[in-house]
Amino acid sequence: MADTATDALPSWTTLRRQRLAGIALMCAALMCFSCLDATAKWVNRSVDPLVTVWARYMSAFLLTAVVLNPWTQPRLLRTRRPTLQIIRSVLLLLSTLCNFVALQYLQLVQATSILFSTPLLVTLLAGPILGEYVGVKRLAAIGIGFIGILVITRPGLGAPHPALLLSLAGAVAYAFYGITTRMLAAHDSTATTTFYSGVAGIVLMTPLLPWIWTTPASPLTWLLLAMTGVFAGIGHWLLVLAHARAPAAILSAFIYTQIVWMLALGYVLFGDWPDPWTFAGSGIVIASGLYLLYRERVRPAAATSVDHVPEQDETMTKTEILMPGPMMPSVIEALERDFILHRLWEHADREAFLRETGPRIRGLAASTVAGRTDAAFIGRLPNLEIIASLGVGYDNVDVAEAARRGIVVTNTPDVLNAEVADLTIGLLIATLRQIPQSERYLRAGRWLEAPFPLSPTLRERTVGIVGLGRIGKAIAKRLEGFDVEIAYHGRSRQEDVAYAYHDTLVGLAQACDVLIVIAPGGAGTRHMIDAEVLKALGPNGVLINVARGSIVDEQALIEALRSGTIPSAGLDVFEDEPRVPQELIDMDHVVLVPHIGSASVHTRRAMGQLVVDNLIAWFAGKGPLTPVPETPWPAPERRATAG
Repeated sequence: MADTATDALPSWTTLRRQRLAGIALMCAALMCFSCLDATAKWVNRSVDPLVTVWARYMSAFLLTAVVLNPWTQPRLLRTRRPTLQIIRSVLLLLSTLCNFVALQYLQLVQATSILFSTPLLVTLLAGPILGEYVGVKRLAAIGIGFIGILVITRPGLGAPHPALLLSLAGAVAYAFYGITTRMLAAHDSTATTTFYSGVAGIVLMTPLLPWIWTTPASPLTWLLLAMTGVFAGIGHWLLVLAHARAPAAILSAFIYTQIVWMLALGYVLFGDWPDPWTFAGSGIVIASGLYLLYRERVRPAAATSVDHVPEQDETMTKTEILMPGPMMPSVIEALERDFILHRLWEHADREAFLRETGPRIRGLAASTVAGRTDAAFIGRLPNLEIIASLGVGYDNVDVAEAARRGIVVTNTPDVLNAEVADLTIGLLIATLRQIPQSERYLRAGRWLEAPFPLSPTLRERTVGIVGLGRIGKAIAKRLEGFDVEIAYHGRSRQEDVAYAYHDTLVGLAQACDVLIVIAPGGAGTRHMIDAEVLKALGPNGVLINVARGSIVDEQALIEALRSGTIPSAGLDVFEDEPRVPQELIDMDHVVLVPHIGSASVHTRRAMGQLVVDNLIAWFAGKGPLTPVPETPWPAPERRATAG
């Protein structure tokens, strides 16, 4: 029989086509960047390089404003890290200034070869800045790469041209620009960061125009000035599209194809042909960069074994996690320490965000607040490995579809048992003793007129529990202190439980006068509390639902409360949360609370931490901590050998 966990995974042919498309887009982006440098070098022959820098940022800004239209999407202008955005923008400006000025004196291939030191610098700087330290082999590769830079600049064979040092300074600035870009990825959207990229270039360069302005000599020069921004904007856009279709580890290897474009443009436009030293140095730099990429690609492959424990000095590339709806700040902070966290709810254009970022998402931090994680949504995340759901119930997740795709689903059991059980008892007493009604009675000043009417009591009642799981048992344990009879209904009798068992739900309802619902949600339990069950509960019966709103037929309940079939109900959950039927809101004999069963700071923090721990454990190769029964774990290939 075929393994259904892999049936819906993209085929190798599809993945190959996607990656080839990504590689093609990457090469096109690099061609645009090469055209940008070639255009700048051409224009700089008749225009001050500072004017070229200004034109590059102004035209790119205008192009970005037209495409993104931030004036109608004010969220694009909001950044959670304004200082870091400014620093990043200034670093990009410094890199551009150094590169454009250096291009006046250097061949395109020379400038590009020096710029290829950026991946080496980023790898070196990632340790002290991002905590992503590298091992001895990678440090050696970085050292060899810098030898290549020395071969190109040849500092020992006479004084190097200052433009070479200026180009190297631009590479350093661009390396820091890359580091800040990675830091911002966990806080702001790609569109927001793209918008802020050119702010420093415009703000700092525009005031200098009266002193640096050189009027272009021809319409062609005007056009080329404008094209610098167009090439930059289109290049970055193609880069984003490429990364949406292929992993960065694959695309990065093609960065060095830019040398081909630079050779061709340099020779055709300027008649430049590199000397042997430049060829040799470029080869050394490219070889070092490719080795680093190779190490980056084999490390994750080796880490796929559960038994593999990464060495302390290996680079830990951060995994990208998606959070569709807000969770507690402590959860967000914890996830941001170990992952790149994307907040879907903060993106005005969710579809555009998912198209761009979806293929990079490997983990999902889900909750009922964000709505259902259905098959369509899961399908937008083709590389998803795990869905860590907040809550013991997980009917908000299409677990069948997740299992079909080989995606692990976890929930947060046990940590909320006590809190939900406490709330259940409180809701039961509040409903029977009419505590909310009496409080409203007092506030309305009616106690001055007459005492509040006598209420029903919990005394001499039989309490039936629908679903005697872990939370159900915690509720029963608390009820024992109230000296009431306890009965339950479930799929089967539990031999280690002394409470009375009823094999039908109607039989349980007939035998008790309080019915507490704490069964799991989902299609199998939908509307199991229907008109027949409510009629069996009778005119002295009270319904308490702390499970899922879908379990109770809400319209049947409204009719039963309206007609007196049952006198009252206490509800913590509803069918279409947070929308509650007005008929229930208008009933004074019903106690309603907004799904607060586990909603204490202590318990929600513990639940959130379990979401974090599940994600960390999974991506550390240790497996999920609390997988749901339907989830494909242990993995199919391990089940045969499980003890």
